[in-house]
Amino acid sequence: MPRVQPLAPCLALFLLAALMVSCGSTPSDYLRSLAVTPIAATGHAQFTATGTRINGSTISSVPVLWWNTPPWTTNPTPSPAFTIDDNGNTVCISTPAIAGTFSIWATAPVNPNSPASQMTGKTPQVVAMAQLTCP
Repeated sequence: MPRVQPLAPCLALFLLAALMVSCGSTPSDYLRSLAVTPIAATGHAQFTATGTRINGSTISSVPVLWWNTPPWTTNPTPSPAFTIDDNGNTVCISTPAIAGTFSIWATAPVNPNSPASQMTGKTPQVVAMAQLTCP
């Protein structure tokens, strides 16, 4: 009677590799890091995100979720000093009482085939930060 047990792990690895190739990405396409530009701005600004893949290549204008609190924070308290939209556009709210420098956060899924809009706090992701000064 032939032994099937040693073939099972090999078959599972083969199927996993075939699935990854069929989805159009391999682990080398996955994001390793994210950078936000400009790194610092004052007043109104347009922030963008650039990703670096595991293979070292870069992707400009990575789709990300923009945050004015640390990402996935329980009971977040958004900054009353500025607003940020889905495209990374920020606008300071002109109130001297809340002037200061604030963090802008961007998150993107590690797998480039996963839409940012479907991320959760448990999705493997990369995070980057920049600063916005509201006068």
